[in-house]
Amino acid sequence: MFKKIKHISKLSTIVISIIIYIAGVTIYSIWSYYSHKNEILEQVDKKLFEAANSVNYLLPNNYHDRAIAPDSITKIEFFEITDLLSKQNDNLGVKYTYSVVLHNGKIYFTTSSATSEELLTGNNLTYYWQEYTEADTLFYNAFNSSDITYLTYTDRWGTFRSVLIPVTTKLGNKYLACADMEISFIRKMLLSEIPTTIFNAIFLLLLVIPFIITMLKNYRKYSDELEREVKHRTTALEEEMRKRKLSEEILRQSEEKFSISFNRTPVPMFIIDSNGIIVDVNESFEKTICIKKIKIIGTNILLIPFFQSAADYEYIKTTILTKGSILNFQMKFLKNNGTGVCSFSGELINVNKKPNILSIVFDLSDRQKYENELKIAKEKAEENDRLKSAFLANMSHEVRTPLNVIIGFSDLIRDEELDKKTRNEYINMITSSSHSLLNLINDIIDISKIEAGQLRISETACNLNQILNKLLQLIEKDKFIKGKGNLEINLLTSLSNAESYVLVDEGRLKQVFVNLLTNALKFTLKGKIEFGYIINNNEIKFYVYDSGIGINKDSIERIFERFKQADDGTSLKYGGTGLGLAISKAIVNLLGGDIWVESELEKGSKFYFTMPYKQLKDNSFKNEDDTKKTEFEINLTNRTILIVEDDDASFLYLRTLLEKKGANVLHVEDGDEAIEITKTNTQIDLILMDLHLPITSGCKATQEIHKFLPNVPIIAQTADAQLETREHAFKCGFDDFITKPLSSKTLFSVIKHFLK
Repeated sequence: MFKKIKHISKLSTIVISIIIYIAGVTIYSIWSYYSHKNEILEQVDKKLFEAANSVNYLLPNNYHDRAIAPDSITKIEFFEITDLLSKQNDNLGVKYTYSVVLHNGKIYFTTSSATSEELLTGNNLTYYWQEYTEADTLFYNAFNSSDITYLTYTDRWGTFRSVLIPVTTKLGNKYLACADMEISFIRKMLLSEIPTTIFNAIFLLLLVIPFIITMLKNYRKYSDELEREVKHRTTALEEEMRKRKLSEEILRQSEEKFSISFNRTPVPMFIIDSNGIIVDVNESFEKTICIKKIKIIGTNILLIPFFQSAADYEYIKTTILTKGSILNFQMKFLKNNGTGVCSFSGELINVNKKPNILSIVFDLSDRQKYENELKIAKEKAEENDRLKSAFLANMSHEVRTPLNVIIGFSDLIRDEELDKKTRNEYINMITSSSHSLLNLINDIIDISKIEAGQLRISETACNLNQILNKLLQLIEKDKFIKGKGNLEINLLTSLSNAESYVLVDEGRLKQVFVNLLTNALKFTLKGKIEFGYIINNNEIKFYVYDSGIGINKDSIERIFERFKQADDGTSLKYGGTGLGLAISKAIVNLLGGDIWVESELEKGSKFYFTMPYKQLKDNSFKNEDDTKKTEFEINLTNRTILIVEDDDASFLYLRTLLEKKGANVLHVEDGDEAIEITKTNTQIDLILMDLHLPITSGCKATQEIHKFLPNVPIIAQTADAQLETREHAFKCGFDDFITKPLSSKTLFSVIKHFLK
């Protein structure tokens, strides 16, 4: 009986061993199969990703910004790319690489490789903008996602394992870069591994069987002892597991808190190992370098656009690994919108018992930019203060010099013993200095208008050659006054007098030329001055050349800034306010042109400026020279002119001019008196009305007078020369407008227009 039981026990041991053996072989085979399958799929997916990603690098940079319609890409370009992708497939071991776009709800091929058989026979080839009718829904989903998609599907070309990589171009066009590998190839790889797997399983289990048999024989012997030991150790293990579970929970919570803090921190952070390999980065760092985390994990930090200097990286790494940390190390770094400056801090931490470096990057670019702008603004303000102080000192000199002449020679002409020639010379000096002072005041007014954005342009028809000839006469006269009679001055024009009628602001054009010619005369002691223009398509290019002292290259740009000359010594030696070129630049810009200079020291200067060429075919308007010949041929006998002027000196000047021409002059000092005298004196032929009058203004007085004397011309006269004042005067009803200081020719020209 005992032997029978022992036999049964032995038989049971054999059966159990066989069952264990078969189960072991089966389990190992299944485990090994799926392990190999996962390894193969990982290898396939990696190869597919590399192949699909290579599409982006093989295509021209702007290809998918052009591939947006059926006829956007030529067949030649498409098949050149097909050939390129096909060769790349042979190197990478995939069947197809291609790209598709989504257009009007349909998917179209924009590039595709082909097999050697397809290229040879031409069968089953894919063409540009061919609709992909069998596209899986995952293709459509991929266009609405930024994630990489892996899938297995079947179409007319076969059954494939595929990858879809969404890509967005610089212009915002989206496409999928794709790669396919035949599923049959993957299955062959798996099937080829099955015999080896089964053999390994059998071999390993054959080695284990003796050990299993021995263990079964000794099982009963040690079972009681083992049971007691198990109970003891189970109790200890349960306690250990409880403690470990508690520790793991604490560690999990700590890691979770760190992960949340790490990823949500708005400051860029990253973790690298001691070799510089990236372990992790947060979202802020992703945004800084504009690369997704998945693409850079496992990459060396020097291979991504962050450290501008490898020396900075080596210093930081060495310092942290030796000292444990680094704090507020300033360096330049690369980011998505260029180069910046940051404060870098790092700490040595242990991850899985390996030294890692936790890095924090504080971007200082905006703060540094603000500090630089503040510094520049401070320096500019200090420079402006210095320039304004120098300008005021220079202005005092420029004002006092003509005033000294005016006051001095005014005293001298009181001498009754002066002969007529000397007296006339003194009077000419007073007149010249008065004009200089007036020009200075006009420059100050103009620069104020420029800074306030109130400088206006008023274009009228004029003869360009006539303007320049007058300027030639003016500069010829000035060269003798300044004792430079030996200078040669030439005028060159590109149009005949009949063709030179243009639309331009004559006054502002003259002002620019006067500024440039005055400077040329001032800085040229010998040689020549030449000015003129040429026509270049729809543009007039003016120039003023002199053989004077020239300009240092470092000073060329700043001479067009207000208050500035080539250098401080220029102002001391030659005088001037430094406003002329700044005003000229503003005027030329308003005229729609540009101004510049070409110059070298001791080789002279050539100033250019341009403006639109607005030619007038109709030159029927009256020539100013014809007007000039007759403007003083006026007889005002039996004409009554009312002067409304509260300044006695201005009235005396006007009365003297008018009475010399035989006019009967009436005078009142304010608007109310003007209204009353015109009501009782209906013989008034013309009124000269000052705008700024006490009690009732000139505008209100004009409006009242025109109610009962609508046909009497009223001329506004004022020292306010602004365009807004002129426009306001005409709105008030004035018939014309003249500015102080008045010249006799201007006055009589206007009067003659109304009293013919």
